[in-house]
Amino acid sequence: MSNINGVNTWQSLDEEIARMTTALCKLKRTRNRLVPVNRLPKEILELVFWHTHATDVYTYSDPLPWSLINISLVSTDWRTTVLAFKPVWGLLDLAYTPSAISRMLRLSGGSPLSLDGVISTDVDTSRSAGLVLANASRLRSVSLHFDDFSLSA
Repeated sequence: MSNINGVNTWQSLDEEIARMTTALCKLKRTRNRLVPVNRLPKEILELVFWHTHATDVYTYSDPLPWSLINISLVSTDWRTTVLAFKPVWGLLDLAYTPSAISRMLRLSGGSPLSLDGVISTDVDTSRSAGLVLANASRLRSVSLHFDDFSLSA
């Protein structure tokens, strides 16, 4: 640490804090990898992510895929796994914002798509539907609901 007349400078202290913060983050990441759930094989995690998100899509209508967002916040390893798991990003809901749909389409790569949603005259719903329809060749299942009845294909 550099100092002036034996006194640490503000900058040298900030540099030391930054170094220690980085070291602490690395230690926490290493510790987190020791937790049993973080030692599950990637394929098992993917199944958990799939079922968590699929249940979310078919039971709630939120503007964002919260189940996937929350999963990605658990740990670095979970974030890496869920972001790389292309099929889960193909489970789409018309309630999602157009920006969420667009990002999910990118993350899904070429995976098949499944669409669920309520048909409405909402501008965002129309834009989201347009984004999905641009990828119609990838659609494998569609479940659209209208006020008191639903159409499924």
